[in-house]
Amino acid sequence: MIKEIVIGFLVAIIATVFGTMLATSFLSDLAIVEALKSMYYNDLLSKVMTLGAITNFIAFFLFLKRKQEYRARGVLLATICIALSMVIINIL
Repeated sequence: MIKEIVIGFLVAIIATVFGTMLATSFLSDLAIVEALKSMYYNDLLSKVMTLGAITNFIAFFLFLKRKQEYRARGVLLATICIALSMVIINIL
């Protein structure tokens, strides 16, 4: 049970990183690292990471369709953690 939740959590983190890279490549003509640095200095990184977290929907519904509820719980937990970290980043 715990192993399945951890797998879902890791899948969500990887999906968020992939989604962030994808959003960065669409929004900027710079290289990925340079674009992320530019977004960080312009206080846009948290917004782009939030766009990247949209890919968690795919993982969540895929796990639900395959009847892997504990993995879907892990994705949900990771999404909540990402959302809380974005709120903290925007406050600071």
